[in-house]
Amino acid sequence: MSKGKFSDPRPHRDLESLPIPDPLAPPEPPSEIPTPSPKAPEAPLPGGVEQGPTADAGFRSPERDGYIPSPGAPKVQPDLQFSAGELPEDEDDEEPDGFLDRALAWGRRAMDFCAKNQKVVMVTACAAALLLIAGIIALILVSTADPYGGKILSGVYVGDTYVGGMKKGEAVSAVNAATNDRFDRENMVIDLDTTTLSLSAANVNATVDAKSAVQAAYDYGRTGSQAERDQAYQNSLENPYVVELGSYLSLNDQYIREVLNTFLLDTGNTLTQTAYGLEGTRPELSADKFDPAAPCQTLVITMGQPGIGIDADQIHALVLDAYCHSRFTVEVTDVRHESEPEALDLQKVYDEFYVAPVNAGMDSTNTRVIPGSYGYDFDLEQAAEAVARADYGETVRIPMRTIEPDILDESKLYRDVLGEGRTPYSGNGNRTTNLQLACQALDGVIVYPGKTFSFNDTLGKRTADKGYLAAPGYESGELVDVVGGGICQVSSTLYYAALLSDMEILSRTPHSYPSSYIEKGFDATVSWGSPDFTFRNNGTLPVRLEARAAEGYVTVRILGADSRDYSVKLESKTVKAIAPEVEFEDYAYDNDEGYQDGDIIRDGVTGYSVETYKIKTDKATGAQLSRELIGYSQYKTVNQVIARVEEAPTEPPTEAPTEPPTEAPTQPPATEPPTTEPPATEPPATEPPATNPPASDPSVPEDFKPDTPADTPKSDENLEAA
Repeated sequence: MSKGKFSDPRPHRDLESLPIPDPLAPPEPPSEIPTPSPKAPEAPLPGGVEQGPTADAGFRSPERDGYIPSPGAPKVQPDLQFSAGELPEDEDDEEPDGFLDRALAWGRRAMDFCAKNQKVVMVTACAAALLLIAGIIALILVSTADPYGGKILSGVYVGDTYVGGMKKGEAVSAVNAATNDRFDRENMVIDLDTTTLSLSAANVNATVDAKSAVQAAYDYGRTGSQAERDQAYQNSLENPYVVELGSYLSLNDQYIREVLNTFLLDTGNTLTQTAYGLEGTRPELSADKFDPAAPCQTLVITMGQPGIGIDADQIHALVLDAYCHSRFTVEVTDVRHESEPEALDLQKVYDEFYVAPVNAGMDSTNTRVIPGSYGYDFDLEQAAEAVARADYGETVRIPMRTIEPDILDESKLYRDVLGEGRTPYSGNGNRTTNLQLACQALDGVIVYPGKTFSFNDTLGKRTADKGYLAAPGYESGELVDVVGGGICQVSSTLYYAALLSDMEILSRTPHSYPSSYIEKGFDATVSWGSPDFTFRNNGTLPVRLEARAAEGYVTVRILGADSRDYSVKLESKTVKAIAPEVEFEDYAYDNDEGYQDGDIIRDGVTGYSVETYKIKTDKATGAQLSRELIGYSQYKTVNQVIARVEEAPTEPPTEAPTEPPTEAPTQPPATEPPTTEPPATEPPATEPPATNPPASDPSVPEDFKPDTPADTPKSDENLEAA
């Protein structure tokens, strides 16, 4: 029996024969306050003032008791009387409603009167009135107090000690007398057939918390709902209720076990139980001291053998039960019997020797990695099979082994690719150089937990001294060659990797126009000063950046120890496409640019409104866990520009010299009609040149990526000003 066995009170098994005292009689109602005897009326006082206080001043009156005196009958008055003019008056006070309030009001007036008159007899009368009031208050309080008068219900026992009808102090004394007083002086005697063992009272040091046990007895019938309290009261009248001492008993259990084990060794017990232990020296498990060549220990299990034995646990339980009932003799019969060894609990053995591996972690400042350590265990399944095959008395040997943690040291912190971005590039050699320099600046950067990464802070200002070259980039809205042009491709590729790595994005700015090297919604423009691209490592372990620009691709990876149970994928959705319009620029027919009418000066670029989503799916089931809107990108529309060239002027016709007309000879009228020439026809008017159609159609597909010739916008106007 272990400590706490008797924590739930239950009826005592032997209490049917114990006498149950008469139940507590309910407390008698408080006796009525005696009515002062009436006096014969005295002569009326001058001014019509009646003698003595009224019934409302705190004394009983016939009217209140239901007695209506006949007309002319004398009024019942108390012995205490005041002279005319001496009774305190307070015409402004309202008459109290309740009896107690009226009594207190009268007492207050009486005290005021006593203070004014300074008469001994009146002080005595006032004191008597106050005592009367105090008595009334006491009776009221008694009527609402504990219904059992502060006593334990009848039929209640603490252990074998009857405490029913006692107050708590009496019950504590009774329990101490029955337990602790005897525990201090009486030894426990264990009768084992022909052998007797004695447990010293001083060594056992048994004590009972009598106050707590009595409190439990006192609470019976006073806790729970009203129905439960009523039921407890009724039960106490018919059946005994026992508060067992098990929960309140304290003793030296180790001493009792030692005495019993010594006895078993001395009696020639032939039953042997299965034993186990580790053989050898455990290797160092910390990462900095671990030696993979060091041998591990061996778990040695010696199987038990059947024989004649004595059950020590049975004797131990009987001893505890005896103390709980204040008995000091235990008889144990048939202690010797043929027994099988107990089955070995291998899981318990495994838990005893198991050492959990510890992953590398961070120090309190999150700036230094603390190496982990190896774990230690044995193959539980192999051990179970070996034990099942073993005979009685056979020895089983199971090798121990080390367990490498998931993250042993800093090198293991960056074993997984948390997110990767990859974008193509080609052409301009200066731009390629800038891409490679930017990747070199990023490669190997570690972002510790809770720390913020800044693209501008990491690369610094892009200057010729650092090797950056002039390449196409936008400055103040114009495409020009700027030192460091093109590195927005690196920041955009990093942004994509950071999203997949589930980093917390702090600042990101899209380009003014879509970029050809990455899908819309995933670009991030940068410029020295502003804008910048920043993110925070919101995990518990550091991450490391890996960046390369080679073989026509910019590749950026974020490495770490992936403990996520979900995968991340990204989605870009075009919610609106705005087609470019056509604009005309007028030029002279002999313009220096050499434009012909209808030439395209600038291609149009479609504008877009794009939403970006992060989608998380369960790694085990593939079920979608969330779909989160993480970004909104607005790309500008660029209208198409067409040259409109004026017509070249035509040369005026040459005029014939004017001669004076000569008189024609008079001829006779012609006999044939004159032949007339048809008028010369003018050349047809020149038709206006047909204009080319718009470069873009309003219904542009979402995956449209416009070509980017040298004079076509490719990035934000703030991109990489030198």
